[in-house]
Amino acid sequence: MKFDNRSIPDVKALLDSYLDDQFLDFNTWDLRIEEQRKIGKALRHSLFGDARVPIESHLHIVPVLHPNDPSGNEDLLDITCRVPWSMLTGRNDANFLALNFAMPVAITFDAAPVLGARPESYDIRQPAAPRLLLVMPEVIQAGAAQDTGAKAHKEALLNLLLPYYEGLNAKHNIECVRTVEEYQNVFTRTLFYPEIIYFYGHGRSLGRGAIFEFEKAGRQGVSEWIQVDQIHNEIKKVEFAHRPPLVFFNACQGAAASQESALRTFAKSSSCVIAMRTVVRMDASRTLAENVLKSVIIDGFSPPIAVREVLRNMPSTWMGSGHWASIAVAAQFTNWTSLGTVRPVAEANDAVGDFPSRVDRSEPLAKIETILQENLNREPAEKDPSVFLWSGAPDEMPVQFGQRTRDVIVERFPSHRPLFFDVTLQQNASPANERDLRNQFCVAIVKALANDLDIDMANPGTVQSVIMNISPGRKGILALSHGPLSAAHAGLVEAYVRLWRDICGGLATKEAGPRIALAFGFEADATEPLALSNGNDTIRLGSVSPAEIKTHLSRYRSYYYLSESDLDAKTEHLSNKTSGVFLKLVGELMQLANLKT
Repeated sequence: MKFDNRSIPDVKALLDSYLDDQFLDFNTWDLRIEEQRKIGKALRHSLFGDARVPIESHLHIVPVLHPNDPSGNEDLLDITCRVPWSMLTGRNDANFLALNFAMPVAITFDAAPVLGARPESYDIRQPAAPRLLLVMPEVIQAGAAQDTGAKAHKEALLNLLLPYYEGLNAKHNIECVRTVEEYQNVFTRTLFYPEIIYFYGHGRSLGRGAIFEFEKAGRQGVSEWIQVDQIHNEIKKVEFAHRPPLVFFNACQGAAASQESALRTFAKSSSCVIAMRTVVRMDASRTLAENVLKSVIIDGFSPPIAVREVLRNMPSTWMGSGHWASIAVAAQFTNWTSLGTVRPVAEANDAVGDFPSRVDRSEPLAKIETILQENLNREPAEKDPSVFLWSGAPDEMPVQFGQRTRDVIVERFPSHRPLFFDVTLQQNASPANERDLRNQFCVAIVKALANDLDIDMANPGTVQSVIMNISPGRKGILALSHGPLSAAHAGLVEAYVRLWRDICGGLATKEAGPRIALAFGFEADATEPLALSNGNDTIRLGSVSPAEIKTHLSRYRSYYYLSESDLDAKTEHLSNKTSGVFLKLVGELMQLANLKT
């Protein structure tokens, strides 16, 4: 990578001057927009040259390590962590990707890449009430300009988050500490194992390494500076015993050290690190934290998307000073899911999303879970596909139910890595023989998996090759959805499942072959015959029970403007008015949430 033919050591020297302590002490960050664009343009051309690279909602930069050059690897990682990637511009070099109004881009990098793939089981599955550790010293500073406002900031965070945790009976999942002894005690005695660790206070770069200001034990308000690598020792215990946490280091110069910055140190044991490359403005850092932590914990955003959304709505003063680009997001694990046992899975682009449609039909979903669990319990050599078939009248919305089956796979099987695809079967085609029918099926599968719309010939071997190219490994679940279908297509589905048994027989011999799940949604009234001779029972959707309506209202009561005392009466009203018919119920819930009139 070169900037105007400069080598990596040259650019490191430039950044060392740019982030020099003495310079930062007097820097007001008056960096004109045009200068910011020049930096972004140089970064883009350094990464992509003149190539037209399509960039969508998330750009992730991964340094490629050399197996025999540890010193070179360290240089590469140091500079990757210090470059202000947020300033990257689009193809026209006029607009910043991160601030694109129509489609802003979350820009992250891997600050601790490994030689080889990370274990799939380490994909992040965040519970509804993640364990949160707030490290917020209240040090008394010599002057008002150095006051962090930690006490007021902690009160604001707790006012924001505590009602949510209390609603889940999980108030004990928040811990607050001020001294290094209290911090260490959380890990060694209470075995709290936080999923999110938030540091707020003064930080400082030492050129090599970084330090953070705690309160001194037994001396309220007195400062004690601790090396970041010492702080990191406790976080390593979390990674070993639990899962790598999110670390938000909201302190000055967390990503500024030329070697062993706080960001790089924490990244070794963290799923994601949010840190600052420069001196932080107190008002901006508090606004950032309060919005990001709410988005991650309550709304279910992944950390990169949460930061992206804050930047999208940032005050104009951040833009004029260039402060917005000092935020660094190092994402070591990019597969991030908010589990939905007590709240929905949040989509990356809409947080809560279409929550009225998430009212559950628990019995059919439980049957789906049972079928998949039984399949996963079998030996790899017995890799028949899991087959889910459900049927319902149009007003029972079988297609919508298909979306909830995807949630079940993610929520109930957190140690597996699912990939989802929609396969369009040519329902009206009439092939001359079985061979043509199988070709038709294989073509439809390859079009879905490989996005190859021009293919017109395929066989089971072709499908197996495509699957192995995208396979997430032995813990993978390749879930294919089909529909809506009608009762007349039962024979078509039987032939299709037979084909998949042959394909799965070939995958069983592959070391990294995934499990296969086939989902079929039928639009069929209860009176319509729907018989399959291959041993797969069809699940009838039916109506939504009052108990399920109440569970849904309780889960989203803040969005429906309901109190606990309103739940029983509102449940009875909705159940009587809709008879539990899904389409009617969702319509009533949309009105209740003021999403439609």
